[in-house]
Amino acid sequence: MSTTGEAPSSGEVNIAHVVMIAAAAAMGGFLFGYDSAVIVLLARRPRASALGRKRHPPIADRS
Repeated sequence: MSTTGEAPSSGEVNIAHVVMIAAAAAMGGFLFGYDSAVIVLLARRPRASALGRKRHPPIADRS
């Protein structure tokens, strides 16, 4: 590992660079999972109108 401020040779790895990439990947995975959970919860909630009207069934279920 270079301690004189020179660029690392091709075989050396800058640990700060690896840590930053790993942290970004972990945060991205966390946010993707959080967004997925929010979308699923919003998709499952009842869709009553703001005026309190009775919820109508989807068009495919109407007879």
